[in-house]
Amino acid sequence: MAKEQNKKDQLKKAKKFAKLAKEGKNVRKYKTHTQVRFFRPKTLKLTRKPKYARRVESGVDINIDTMKTQVILQPVTTEKAMKKMEDEHTMVFMVKNEANKRLIKEAF
Repeated sequence: MAKEQNKKDQLKKAKKFAKLAKEGKNVRKYKTHTQVRFFRPKTLKLTRKPKYARRVESGVDINIDTMKTQVILQPVTTEKAMKKMEDEHTMVFMVKNEANKRLIKEAF
């Protein structure tokens, strides 16, 4: 009895594979895009792991009060700067390269 059941299972399997061989495996068809815009598939986006810190401030805690005195180096005393003081009522200062507008404003 077990042999007959085994034979039936094997026959069933053979028919299944014969059908597959005739039809061929399901071949993936190309997708037809109906929209104007093509969206690229989302891929894996890894988080950044920098080898070194790009800014000094990111690694070191800087006291802003001590930074204020170090931002402005000296006033510029060229003829062009003096003319600007007389005509436009503006002063010209030399500042550190690392200073941004926010730091310069806080320094005053």
